[in-house]
Parts: sequence; C-alpha cells; structure tokens
Amino acid sequence: MRNGTNVGGWDRVLRGIVGAGALALGIWGKTPIGDVWDLVGVILLATSVSGYCLVYRVLGISTRPETHRAPSRVVHS
Repeated sequence: MRNGTNVGGWDRVLRGIVGAGALALGIWGKTPIGDVWDLVGVILLATSVSGYCLVYRVLGISTRPETHRAPSRVVHS
C-alpha cells in the first residue's frame, strides 16, 4: 500500500459523514452511551482523514483503487 493508505475515496467520504454524525450524536445527544458515539465518531473521522484503517489491514482489505497503489516490490536474485 502506498503511504500506508488502504481506504479509497468513496469510503473516506462515507466515513467522514458517518463519523461527523456519530460525533454530533455523542456531543449533543445526551444519551447514556454518548461517549461510545464520540469514540466511534473520532475513529471514523481519523480513518477518513488519514486514509488508513487498521481493521482493513488486519483483514487484508483495501478500498483504494489499484491504479493508486504502489507497485509490488520485486526481489531479483
């Protein structure tokens, strides 16, 4: 993965929207699980901005298009 990114464009946008909503719900919702919403919102916004998701890496998933990925390193003997 180039620069460690594994989250593609549409995924980043969706994470940003959902993350902002979750953060707003946690801040202004005054629900008993408001801190959980805050945490979810912060995580989604951070992955949206950075383009990197640890869960995706562990699962071997990438939504970043192939055309934007760095070529694999080839070791010549």
